[in-house]
Amino acid sequence: MFKFIKKLVPIFLIISILCSLMSVFVFAANIKDRSKGNSKRSELILEKDIWNKIDSLEKKKITSTRSRVVTAKNYADLSDDVEALVRASKTYVKGSIVRNGDFFSWETSEGIVCCYSPVFRYNTRNTAEQGLDTTETVSYATRGGSSGSKDVYLIGPYYGYENTFTDQYKNEAKSIAKTMGGTYTLYQGADATITNIATAMQNGGIVIFDSHGSTDYYGTNGDRVSRANTSYLHLKSGSGITDSDWTPVQGPYSIYYHTLYGGNGTYLVDGTVIKNHMTKAAPNSILWMATCYSMATDGLYKPMRNAGVEVVYGYSQAVSFTGDYKYETYFWNEMKAGSDVKNAAAYMKSAAGCNWDPAYSFYSQSQAKSYYIAFPIFVSDEDAYPGQGKVDAVQTVKSTYRLKPSKISFSIIKNTYSITQGSSCTIEGLITSNYNLKKVEARYNGKVYKTISDFTNYKNSVPITVSNGLIPFRTPELSLGIHKLTITATDELNVSASFTITIKVNGIPIYRLYNPNSGEHFYTGSGTEKINLVKSGWKDEGILLYAPVTYGEPVYRLYNPNANYHHYTTSKTEKDNLVRAGWNYEGVAFNSSPANSHPIYRLYNPNSGMHNYTGSMEERLNLEGLGWNYEGVAFYDAPPV
Repeated sequence: MFKFIKKLVPIFLIISILCSLMSVFVFAANIKDRSKGNSKRSELILEKDIWNKIDSLEKKKITSTRSRVVTAKNYADLSDDVEALVRASKTYVKGSIVRNGDFFSWETSEGIVCCYSPVFRYNTRNTAEQGLDTTETVSYATRGGSSGSKDVYLIGPYYGYENTFTDQYKNEAKSIAKTMGGTYTLYQGADATITNIATAMQNGGIVIFDSHGSTDYYGTNGDRVSRANTSYLHLKSGSGITDSDWTPVQGPYSIYYHTLYGGNGTYLVDGTVIKNHMTKAAPNSILWMATCYSMATDGLYKPMRNAGVEVVYGYSQAVSFTGDYKYETYFWNEMKAGSDVKNAAAYMKSAAGCNWDPAYSFYSQSQAKSYYIAFPIFVSDEDAYPGQGKVDAVQTVKSTYRLKPSKISFSIIKNTYSITQGSSCTIEGLITSNYNLKKVEARYNGKVYKTISDFTNYKNSVPITVSNGLIPFRTPELSLGIHKLTITATDELNVSASFTITIKVNGIPIYRLYNPNSGEHFYTGSGTEKINLVKSGWKDEGILLYAPVTYGEPVYRLYNPNANYHHYTTSKTEKDNLVRAGWNYEGVAFNSSPANSHPIYRLYNPNSGMHNYTGSMEERLNLEGLGWNYEGVAFYDAPPV
């Protein structure tokens, strides 16, 4: 018997999937027959056919009862009775009901997909039938300026319909626009169409959704998230919604729709619908969603991020007006003062005294999670979405985005410079910033070399040239090798950016020459002396070594006027003895590098009395084989970098 049941389970699953797909196929056929451009007529038909009956049922069972507090669960308890009404309605397309807990949707012969959402019905139970539909625009742009992504858009579908939506966000949006020097645009009531929302998303530097929100799931014990396929923004207009917006989609838990009709002239749309109506990408903007369940799934935020929005803010669960108003006030005050998102978010929570909806600050974190209290969530390039089922948690925000992004740019002509020790180089280029620069600092290998803090004549751009006297990068103090010169610029918002330049410091070349007539080898750091000797018949044998200029052990040069050849030594004692023996002291020829560098070997020819200096082990061994005496390391080379 057990084995038989195990075999039946896959069959039942297949049948279930086929039934779901049948619903998709049925609806796809309806799309072809749908008449276009007459959504108001369809709404009236649906209201008369089914929604008036649902309203009557809710009034009889819920709203007419004064002896108890009405909750969303009261509406959820009616879902079976509502489904019976739907099945009996004339416009119902048979077999099209898709249930997800006590939330369910169905298709209609009018080509509009309806839904019964207990959360939506509860939230809008006091909505007026007629509201004030309006579009308002106020410009704060400075004369001759360009608003660009400084524009602020406020989407308020329920403004004028519900007095619970106050002027809080109207005042805030105007204040943000004034700070940015852009324009403020309000789409209110039925003017908050999908077309206008798409326009706001593709043009606005800041877009605020202040509306109701929901998901496509209603489970037990207050759970609206765990099996939700998407999150919805609620609108009071279906204007602009097209046939493609009603297409069914197979989600992780059930079939769902990007657009739904919730009755009473209200539509539910997710982020895909908004994105599909945009004709260009958003301008690296911020989307602030003061709506319930906006971050319960990725259905609202993800399409907006894919459409070019940099930072999206929303809530994991249903948020209170009190809590949201506290959060937005603290956050936007910090942003308007020049803060970045991460610091504004941290201050927002600290000032509100709570990491979740401040209206429920008396709960512990575990209680807030178990009672489905809303947690604020940011998603950006630097802040990943925590994942469905993980949204009720405290988030540490990392986004460095600002209202007017602080951008410091370095236009440096070269990244790498090679110089001879003791000489200097000029780093040429330009530092530019969106804000006035506060300080420019140059560091060699981590040590401060030069600091500039007076930008009276330069403001937002600073030339890096010796001629302007700003940063003369002279390097006599640098040792041989590779050095890092880091230029750090800091603007008036204390935002810093750095650019690192590589300075390769080499010693001067010491040339080796050979006299084929006398057999003498000669060593000099003078290019002029080398050229003159070559003209006199000496053979140029290349570079013996690279010598430091400003440090190292001196190599003395002496000349024997009797034998007519030169000698080189780092020993002051040897030098003095040779001078007493009649040699002419000709000064310091060059400097020997520190002893940890490449060795230069000294060999002596007992027959001629001359010395040879070589950095080649092979040459040294060959000379020893010919009878030369090896006398050890004479000095050290520092090969070029």
